[in-house]
Amino acid sequence: MREGDRWHLYVPYYLAFTQRGDTDEVPPWSNFIYDIEIYKCSNVKSETGEVIDAYPKTYAKQLLPEQTSKAYYENL
Repeated sequence: MREGDRWHLYVPYYLAFTQRGDTDEVPPWSNFIYDIEIYKCSNVKSETGEVIDAYPKTYAKQLLPEQTSKAYYENL
């Protein structure tokens, strides 16, 4: 992430607290949605934009599409 970036992260239950939950505030089988925004970065390495943009391609399991396709349906 870079300064000024805002990410919307979805964490499914099986990567979070699974079926056990955590206290009364997090029930079992809970999915999490986080909105993260970077306001200011300190001690930033001077990486180029190309290096930063290449990072997810190297380490991500699956990149998200630029735009999700619309769902279509027919009444039969």
